[in-house]
Amino acid sequence: SLGIASVAACTPAEFEVDFVDDRIHPVDRHLPEADLYALSFFTPAASRALEIADMIRARGKPVVAGGIFPTTMPEEVAGRVDALVIGEGEPVWEQVCRDAAAGRLQPRYQAQAPAALDSLPPPRVELYLKAEDATFAPDDYPLQVSRGCPFHCDACAVPLCMGNRI
Repeated sequence: SLGIASVAACTPAEFEVDFVDDRIHPVDRHLPEADLYALSFFTPAASRALEIADMIRARGKPVVAGGIFPTTMPEEVAGRVDALVIGEGEPVWEQVCRDAAAGRLQPRYQAQAPAALDSLPPPRVELYLKAEDATFAPDDYPLQVSRGCPFHCDACAVPLCMGNRI
């Protein structure tokens, strides 16, 4: 997934970004100190993501959640995080960062228009390949050339989350 890497690329320069993949380094033992934590997840990872959100918030730190599951099931997530990003994160991420720094996170953020893919910075995929993860070699590197889908398959959330145009 390019979710976190794409949002990280839209983070204002004065904010430092780190990345932890709970599947490789369980955050129970490898949670870096931060002022704000962002979680992006889809349905199969939702239970674990909400456990992580609870753990972080128990430490008194704010949590923002986005991705397919929070977008399609916001009421399931809302009480477990400080802020939700509904839909695409890139158009609203700078505001989320500034609001968090000012101590005034809003409960929900949602872009008024789709992200203009041709003007977004490249995703920060280097975050996925840190030096200490040298033994981790993903078998694919995602490349995104469009978003959305004109089809309405019963089991797919893409049109709901990313729109119905390619």
